[in-house]
Amino acid sequence: MLSLPVEYEVTPDRILKVRLPESVEPGKHRFIVMIDPPQRQPRKPGSAKERLTLLSEDETHLADFADYMP
Repeated sequence: MLSLPVEYEVTPDRILKVRLPESVEPGKHRFIVMIDPPQRQPRKPGSAKERLTLLSEDETHLADFADYMP
């Protein structure tokens, strides 16, 4: 079995042309296509900067956790 990792862009008409390497001999072969979804880009630290606005600093809610904090 020959494994060929290939990246390509699927066109809107969903036509895909694949050129096999010269090492593939003419004849009958089984061709299996596996499609992986695109990978998400990892989040970058600070990318949400200035998207959240704190209207005021409020530490009174911490009193609710006094029993759990040393």
